[in-house]
Amino acid sequence: MLSREMQADTVQQVSDPVDASNTDKKKKRYKFKPGTVSIREIRKLQKSTKPLIQKKPFYRLVKEICKDINSDCKFQQVTTPKNASAVCCVYIYCHSHARVRPLQEAITALQEDGENYIIEYFQRSQKIAIHAGRKTIQIEDTKVS
Repeated sequence: MLSREMQADTVQQVSDPVDASNTDKKKKRYKFKPGTVSIREIRKLQKSTKPLIQKKPFYRLVKEICKDINSDCKFQQVTTPKNASAVCCVYIYCHSHARVRPLQEAITALQEDGENYIIEYFQRSQKIAIHAGRKTIQIEDTKVS
C-alpha cells in the first residue's frame, strides 16, 4: 500500500499535467546548420580592424627571433609618466650597430604584414581547394600555395 504522502504526490501529478510537461521539456537550444556559425564568425572578423594576433605574444615571438639571430640584442621598455600622451616605447639595443631604435611602430608593422601574409596564404589555399572541387583545405593545398 502507498503511504498518504505518496498518494498525495501521485494525485497532484495526475491533476497537474501542465506542470509535469514543463519540467520534462526544458528550453531546447537552437541548433544551427553546419557552417552557419563559422560564416558568422568569419564575417565578424572581416568587419573588424583590430589585429587577430595579440600584441604581447607577438612581441615575445619577435624578441625570441631577434635573440636567435643576434644574441647581443637587448630589449628595454621605457615607460612615460601617466599624464603624458605618449605610450610606452620599446627600444632595442644592438651592440654591433651601436644605436638605439624605437621598436613599437616596427613591431606593429611586422604584425600587420604577418597577418596579411597569413590571410593571403589561406585565401590562396582556399582557392586551390575550390578549384579541386572541395570545400575544405587540405595539406596539399597549403604546400602548393
